[in-house]
Amino acid sequence: MPWPTLADKLAAPLRSFAHGLQILHDPKRIALIALGSVALWTVNAWSFGLALQAFGLPSDLGTAILVQTCVVFAVAAPSTPGFAGFKAAALLLGLPLAAAFAAAITYHVLSFIPITLLGAWSLSRTGLKLGELKGGTATR
Repeated sequence: MPWPTLADKLAAPLRSFAHGLQILHDPKRIALIALGSVALWTVNAWSFGLALQAFGLPSDLGTAILVQTCVVFAVAAPSTPGFAGFKAAALLLGLPLAAAFAAAITYHVLSFIPITLLGAWSLSRTGLKLGELKGGTATR
């Protein structure tokens, strides 16, 4: 490589990536990962369906998956709130925006609180402090 310093900077992440690919040698692990992924996305779509149903919106599996897909793409874009996904799905399906907004806010609050509490609980179990994480001094 013409630039040795660039090669040194790229070597560690590439080795780490290659090490992670070793899991692809075990078909049982691949199947378990695929099954777990399908289960996770199914439960997530179901939760979107519940949120839609709570506000009198169509909550069939196809609608829930469309809302989930729109929300995931909206959140993946930098600085885009998840409501943009709810709004996009509502526009595609011809649903009332006020109800979609209410469902989005409720969904966000009801998923944010338990995730934050579980994160705080997990952090307390490790014995780490937030300052250690923020400053990059965590070495456990």
